Amino acid sequence: MALLLSNLTRSVDAVRKEAEAGSIKDGSEVLIKLCVLIEEVLNYNIKSKTSLLGEYKGYWGYFVECIDQSSAIISVVNGIAANKTFVGKGRALIRCSLSSKTLAEHVQIACRNNKITSQYYHRNAIVRDAQLAEQFVDILYNLNELDFELDKGMGLDDAWPAFSAKSFAARSPLNTESDTRSLLSTLSVDAEKSIEQLREKVAKLRAECKALTKQRNVAIEEKDESDIAWNELVSKLRLEAFSATEDCEKATAILAPVQQRCDSLEAKRAELLSQNEVLQASLESLLPTSLKGARARDIDPDQLAKEIRSFTEAQVLALEAEKETAQHEATTLKSQLEKALADGQLAIQVHDDKMRQLAAELQRTESRIVEMEIRHSETLSGVRQRHKEDMDSLAAELEAVQLRQTEASAALAARTASLEETERNRSSTVDHLAHLEQLLEKETGRAEAAMSDCNELRTALTTATSEKHALCHRIQELSELLKTAKSVVLSTWQADADVELCPCGKLFTFSERKHHCRKCGQVYCDACTSRKVLQASSDKLERLCNSCHNLIESFRSENLDSVNSSFLRTQYASLDASSK
Repeated sequence: MALLLSNLTRSVDAVRKEAEAGSIKDGSEVLIKLCVLIEEVLNYNIKSKTSLLGEYKGYWGYFVECIDQSSAIISVVNGIAANKTFVGKGRALIRCSLSSKTLAEHVQIACRNNKITSQYYHRNAIVRDAQLAEQFVDILYNLNELDFELDKGMGLDDAWPAFSAKSFAARSPLNTESDTRSLLSTLSVDAEKSIEQLREKVAKLRAECKALTKQRNVAIEEKDESDIAWNELVSKLRLEAFSATEDCEKATAILAPVQQRCDSLEAKRAELLSQNEVLQASLESLLPTSLKGARARDIDPDQLAKEIRSFTEAQVLALEAEKETAQHEATTLKSQLEKALADGQLAIQVHDDKMRQLAAELQRTESRIVEMEIRHSETLSGVRQRHKEDMDSLAAELEAVQLRQTEASAALAARTASLEETERNRSSTVDHLAHLEQLLEKETGRAEAAMSDCNELRTALTTATSEKHALCHRIQELSELLKTAKSVVLSTWQADADVELCPCGKLFTFSERKHHCRKCGQVYCDACTSRKVLQASSDKLERLCNSCHNLIESFRSENLDSVNSSFLRTQYASLDASSK
């Protein structure tokens, strides 16, 4: 779509450049190219709508429905007798609109009618896209500044006048078969050159695609290498994490028996303290008794007390030594445990630092991969877009070459058939002249008989004239009766604000306008007021609803049947008399 509008813009620029020397006339090569491009835009993604007779409507039917049929441009195109098909009328519409500087206006009016546009075009058509349609109309408005002097009576049913305007503008038409063949050979050479250029462009595009594929493969290899390095780093970190976990488990295993030993020593200390207290209590209770016994046995109480005190002190010292030993062992184990915990925390910290470094490296690697993918995608999309535009342009050029070749072949075949037909007509003309001489003799006798019949016909004509005057008088009377019948219907003009729905059920909108019946004054839609009759008061075609139209037609037919039947009987009788 963008390529079509780009080609159309270049074509308009070429026409504007040529218009600097004067008005554009038939025979201009840029004019033919401009008309072909406008037709291609209007035919882009158009639906295959046909008339009741099965004829393809095309964009001519689209413009007829979007523009009022009473418009001057529609009337002008319909008045061109050389164009019989809808295709020819559509081409004549483009040429006539260029001459009257109204092409952009007609296209803009049609594009704004969304309902009819959706009926004639598919969703991705240029005229259904708001931005592209606006761009198309802006391009066409540039043509309003130029003057076109074109032949409006040219026949365009078969094709645009490409050869008469482009190739044969400065020479006489083809009169011999050799001229046509030389033209065909020239077109064949042009086609071969165009095909060779197409092949060169295709080869260039293939080389660019190969280079892009190679770059893509290199990027994929770099990504694979990055993935391998990342996997190696992850496996190494996992091993280090597993080693740190084992160290933590070993430290925990060392700490467990130390803690148990500390607990047991604490329990033993508590037990010894309790025993010491029990012994002291026992000594305090037994001391008086022991002193009495010692006095009875002549034992010195002081000495006994010293022995007991020394024994007790020895037991306490032993307990203190054992306590110090246990505390020393606990301190040693505690230092070992703290060292193991410090080593484990250091290993975990080193492991976390390595993980953060690896995560940062992974993020940088992923960002580089994403940038490479974005660059590769942009480069590939750009090449694909250029490839698509080049292919579309080459396809358009090839189609134009094939069209010129087909038209040349058709011209050659038509010229050959014309020569053969001329020869057959010459021989048949000789035979026909001889036959006409024989018929002339017979017709001479018939002419004499016809002279006598003429006299009789003059008499019949006089009688028919008198009957005609009587019929005219009768028609005047019927006109008066028709005016009287029209006045029978009471007209009440219905206000627009009182009506929201047509009697047929349609909702009135901006596109579905309200129309008044000029007889009953009621409001209807466009379809229900499509009938029109000539009003005697204004001599104009006025809208009527279906009911009023049927009423007037029935009244007219009832009053005219008698007159028509008498008039026809008189005419048939006069014809029978003349034939006899």
